[in-house]
Amino acid sequence: MYRNLNMIFVAAVLFVAGCAERPFITGNPNIPAPDGVQVVSLCYHANATTREELVSLAAKECEVEGSGVEFWHHDKTFNSCPILAKTRVSFHCVLPK
Repeated sequence: MYRNLNMIFVAAVLFVAGCAERPFITGNPNIPAPDGVQVVSLCYHANATTREELVSLAAKECEVEGSGVEFWHHDKTFNSCPILAKTRVSFHCVLPK
């Protein structure tokens, strides 16, 4: 009885911990980007992150201050993201006008 409760508790804690993963910078996909364009890639948990958070974090990582970002690539398999934040999104940095 207690063993089953312990297993349920551990599973619940792992589930909540996985949902609490914040987006973070990771390596870029092995796909050629257009010449001279900076690419910023992020790992995130799709159920715990908004699009606005991703865009804001990616824009802060662009080398040119004030740059915006434009969606470029999205993948969920065979990437460098850990299992609890398995989705990777990549953006192009767009120079300010």
